[in-house]
Amino acid sequence: MAISQAIANIIKNKQHQESQGYWRAISLPFIGFCAGMLMIGLAAGLVSGLAIAKLFLPTPSLNAQSARDLEWVASDNGKLARNLVDWNRDILKTCLQDQQNLKEALIILNGKYVTKGLCALWVLPETQRVYEDRR
Repeated sequence: MAISQAIANIIKNKQHQESQGYWRAISLPFIGFCAGMLMIGLAAGLVSGLAIAKLFLPTPSLNAQSARDLEWVASDNGKLARNLVDWNRDILKTCLQDQQNLKEALIILNGKYVTKGLCALWVLPETQRVYEDRR
């Protein structure tokens, strides 16, 4: 009886080892296949999502005038204009209102009195301005 029990245990262990070897042999390629399919699915989803977004989103296009305007903004004159607005932001509104009241100022340019349209603006950044006490 002990011999038959031992033989039965050996056969059972052998069958168990063979079935484990079978699952191990199948599981590694199966995991590789699943990982590969997952990667293909992710790549296909990303590519199709980008393609759909490109089809449905309008592409910005510049007309000739807008392109020239952008070139001017990047030019030295455009940068100067931007600086003038930045340096004078606080006084521009007041300056535009006061430019109509120049009759009392007695400012002469080109041999004529300026009565409208002149305004004093900062032309240097605050760090380069020079102040002087004249008392």
